Amino acid sequence: MRIIDVLRIAVGNLMRNKLRTFLTVSGVVVGISTIVFLVTLGFGLQNLVIRKTTNLEALKVITINSK
Repeated sequence: MRIIDVLRIAVGNLMRNKLRTFLTVSGVVVGISTIVFLVTLGFGLQNLVIRKTTNLEALKVITINSK
């Protein structure tokens, strides 16, 4: 079987089951979008925490109290 025959069969099956194809593609798009959003949110929050903690003077000074 040539590659063109396989592609023709695949496209034919996709066109025959339009609702299932649409739902599958929609699920993949939503899943990938969610992963990209969460990764971006994680990096943004990480950068925010790093910027906030590097500006704190309390993290740069060590105070030792005697008894």
